[in-house]
Amino acid sequence: MTQAAGFTLLEVLVAVSILSIGALAMGSALEQARFAAADDARGAIADHLLQDGECFAIGALTAKAISVPGHTPACMAYQIGDAVFVGDTLFMPDVGTARCDFPGGNAHQLYASVRKLLSLPDHTRLFMCHDYPPTDRAPVWETTVAAQRQGN
Repeated sequence: MTQAAGFTLLEVLVAVSILSIGALAMGSALEQARFAAADDARGAIADHLLQDGECFAIGALTAKAISVPGHTPACMAYQIGDAVFVGDTLFMPDVGTARCDFPGGNAHQLYASVRKLLSLPDHTRLFMCHDYPPTDRAPVWETTVAAQRQGN
């Protein structure tokens, strides 16, 4: 199987699939109740709602859920080894952070969430959900905690 940055293609696709639905299935108890009620109306209640710091398996990989509210109340990041998939909490160092003007967004919570991510070791790889590059560089998706501390 094809390997990329130490992960097989299948492992990456499974992780991305989980991340793409994560905001609806994970977050604070209040938000979980609200999202579960909305999902129940469509018949799609999540089997399990992850809590901050909870570990779970993706095949042979162990992942950890990290609550990072601020952009929205239920935002989550996911750590797998030295890689963290940050969702919409951070962008590349030259772009900044997510906006917090969505329903339930909160600048104080976003600041605390960014500080939480930047408290990880310098070498931790951070994978962005999307990039809004300036005109003088191509889109990128990976940075490190050290680069974020220096340039954001």
